[in-house]
Parts: sequence; structure tokens; C-alpha cells
Amino acid sequence: MILLVLALLASFIPSLLLFFYLRGNRGDDQDYRVNCRKCLIGGALCSFGVVLFSAAANLLSFFLGFESSSPIIKEAIHSFILASLSEELMKMWQTNKAINRDRARVSKLDVVSYAAIAGLGFGMLEDVVFMFSTSPGQIIVRGITMNHAAFGMIMGLLLAKGLTSDNKVFSALALLAPTLIHGYYDFDLGLNDLGYEWGGYGALIVTVLVVIFMIYMIFFYVRKGRKNEELTAPIFASESPKLELSEDEYAVSNVSAIDVPEPKAPAHMRQ
Repeated sequence: MILLVLALLASFIPSLLLFFYLRGNRGDDQDYRVNCRKCLIGGALCSFGVVLFSAAANLLSFFLGFESSSPIIKEAIHSFILASLSEELMKMWQTNKAINRDRARVSKLDVVSYAAIAGLGFGMLEDVVFMFSTSPGQIIVRGITMNHAAFGMIMGLLLAKGLTSDNKVFSALALLAPTLIHGYYDFDLGLNDLGYEWGGYGALIVTVLVVIFMIYMIFFYVRKGRKNEELTAPIFASESPKLELSEDEYAVSNVSAIDVPEPKAPAHMRQ
């Protein structure tokens, strides 16, 4: 048990390092740092929402008769709906909350960072749960790969694109893409647990790609993005508050807009 706890604490190190790195996107901006902390805590608390969603979905699955389906169908339902869809929905909810709290200044880089931080919070609490059903080595691997943060970055990239584009397909893809990748990862591991020899290889490939993606995002997108005006410019800067006038101010403004004719000189003074 002591070894599991030590492995869990060690697995937190990469996540905390990434959190503090992303929190430094705006230097010493305290409001941004507080928002990042709220996003991390909110991401962790999302786990309870996932539990409730999964319980309701399991109950619905029982009444619809899916429990008597083949093991592969049951595993697909669990992986793509009960696990990945519910988790990505909760993380997107937390990301949107962070965006709305920072709406006046939020940028594309911030959206990606908030989504990743929500994933970090969720993944750290999930590791605590998995600690009781896995080995110390697996806990360490989960901590290093940080799959939830990677899925969050994918979500953030597409969500930022959707917020700055008239094409709302990107906003839909922000949920769909990480859900499908996450679902396939869980589904492939589930097949391995069911005894299928070809199960598990797909999850390994996803893990390798996730690590490569994370390295690119951290050292190229985020680090260089801090100096990129396109990525750091406020997304909603074009939004200007509407000026509401009182009745008296409205009347004065209308009077001032009336064209008043210039006074004419008397006839005997005209030339």
C-alpha cells in the first residue's frame, strides 16, 4: 500500500509541472492564475458528475436490455458513452466555465490551456481511484502520459477555432474528436481485458501518439505561442457593450441630431 501511495505521489509530478507551466502563460497575472486553479479543482470535481452520469446510463442500459448484448457491444457502450463521452462533456463544461470567467481577455492559447488544465485535474483524481485496482508501474505510466490533458488540448484547439470562426462544426468537433480518441483507447484496453489477443495494441499506438502530441504542444505551440499575437489576442475583443440611454438622454440626443437652419440676416443688411 505504501508503494502504491508513493507511486501515486510520483505520478502527480508531471501533471503539477505542466499545470504550473501553463499557469505562467500570462506571467504574474493573478486573475489568470486564480482562474487556472479553479479550472484544475473543477476538473477534479467533474469526476463526481461522471459517476452520476454513468450510474444513470447503466440503469438505462439495463432497462433497454443492453446487458444481455455481446461482450464487445457492452464494452463499446461502456468505453464510448459511459466513460469517454461523460468525461469529455464534464471537461468541456469546466473549460467553458473558465472561458466565461475570463471572457474579457481570454485568447486561443488560454482556451487550450484551460482545457488541458481541466484534463489534468480530472486525471489526477482518477489516478487516486485507479490506485486501488492497478499496479505502481501503471500508475506511473498514467502520470507520465497525461492522456486526459492531451485530450483536453485537442478539445481546446478545436474549441478555440470554433470561437473564432463562423463555422460551428469546429465547436462540435471539440467534443466529438477527444471523445472518439478517448473511447477507442478505452475500448481497445477493454478488449484486451476480455481476452482478445489483438486488444491493447491500438491503445499503445494512441499512447505513443499522445506523448508526441504533448511534446509538440508544450515546446512549440505553448512556448512559442506566448509570443504570437494571433494566439494571445483576446478572442472577444470585438464585443463592445451596448450603451443604454435614459429617456432624457435619448430625447437630448434626438434634439441634437435635428438640423437647425442658420438664421438669415435682415433684408436691409443683405448685399
